[in-house]
Amino acid sequence: MNHYQLMYEKVQLLNRLYDCDGLMIIAPEWGGMLPPVLHNALLLSAFGSASGFPLGHKPAFAIGVSASGGGHNPISILKGYGAKNPHLVWLPFHLIINNINEFLSDIDEDSQNTRHLQLMSRLDSGAHALSLYAKQLKPIRKQLIKLSEKHPFGQ
Repeated sequence: MNHYQLMYEKVQLLNRLYDCDGLMIIAPEWGGMLPPVLHNALLLSAFGSASGFPLGHKPAFAIGVSASGGGHNPISILKGYGAKNPHLVWLPFHLIINNINEFLSDIDEDSQNTRHLQLMSRLDSGAHALSLYAKQLKPIRKQLIKLSEKHPFGQ
């Protein structure tokens, strides 16, 4: 991929982030951490890197995914670090899907697996809450972003 293609893709991503009203961020556990590419995407959406606040005062629902019993660390990192510079608004709850291969193998219309039903209920509740937050924050987002521009890095 050449330099111009990378710049074009960055501009496309930023345009999509500016256009959306909320995000559902799925963070796979990568060696017990947040994947570097997701970490970098959050850094690139900060005020100085993005010529504004593409994620500013937009709600986000965090989903941690792990192939083993983990998935907790990416959520902690996202919520602890991922709101400061991009000015994201994290929902007060999240979803963690550990042992993702087992979870995906249980997906069928007749699944009565208790774990599967609980996770699907949490996903449904999170998506519904995300929609409600997005609708409520949209009318005041421009005013909030003006306040964020005064102190873009949380000082």
